[in-house]
Amino acid sequence: MANKIKFFVGFLALIALFSVYSVFNSLSDKPAPFAAMGIENPLPNPDVDADHDGLDNREESYWNTDFQNPDTDSDGFKDGEEVASGHDPLIPSPNDIMDSGNLTEKLSKLTLSGLYEGSLRPDNPNYDKSLNDMALAVMDDAVKSLSPKINIDQLQIAGPSKENQEKYIKEVSPLFENLLSAYLSEIYMVSKNLNVAGKTGFEDEYANFFKNQSQKYNNYYQSGLKIPTPKNWELNHVGLLKLFSDLSETDLAISNGKIDPVRAVIAMDKLVGFFDIVPDLIEAYSDKIKSEGLDIGSTFFGK
Repeated sequence: MANKIKFFVGFLALIALFSVYSVFNSLSDKPAPFAAMGIENPLPNPDVDADHDGLDNREESYWNTDFQNPDTDSDGFKDGEEVASGHDPLIPSPNDIMDSGNLTEKLSKLTLSGLYEGSLRPDNPNYDKSLNDMALAVMDDAVKSLSPKINIDQLQIAGPSKENQEKYIKEVSPLFENLLSAYLSEIYMVSKNLNVAGKTGFEDEYANFFKNQSQKYNNYYQSGLKIPTPKNWELNHVGLLKLFSDLSETDLAISNGKIDPVRAVIAMDKLVGFFDIVPDLIEAYSDKIKSEGLDIGSTFFGK
């Protein structure tokens, strides 16, 4: 796990460099925020709120706002007020609600802020820790966003009779066949196009494939909600639905790789990780079928 995080930290560092470069280019028509970009004046104190807008200079750097202008987008609301209420201080209202789901944008802002206040400068004694903390923060956000909660109140619970259990296995069996078919096709697609994706980004064909896969898993999830589930199979069924939900969200993130490449790369890593979860889930079902002494005939589990 430590090696995995170390590799990921290095990967994020590379993306961070490109992110900061892009941010700098986008600011080419604005006053540069720090000395490394050619400013002759000394840097302002990062803890001072020079324009009294509710954001100190460090926070102004994070949001890319003007530390000498309390209302950067001139919409009548102070920058600090907009940030606190979930509005973008760079976009005039009313269409300025912030979308915080883009991890690539967040990484760019975190990197720019870290460079400005010093924690991400290579000569900082805590540089490695700061970079590691930033990577873990991005990974944590990704894990949360790629693991949506499911509403168990939508489940249709049935009695635990043997008849209900055997009927359940027959109805859930096609979902496992679809799961294996869909997932193996994704692993093949990733292995086949890994080098191509790394060189040219997330091309339309690649993105469309995973968008369609995401919809498939969502359809499987919806079908699973309609299957009457014996009470003693509830936890197993929730596990299956959770897997469909996670796969759907993961594939959707990959399909949006052009918009948010950081989240897409983390999603690809998670997709490969399902390679251990899928057989474990199938084994759990098979073991329970045996312990309950069910007649499953020619279903997926009887083949």
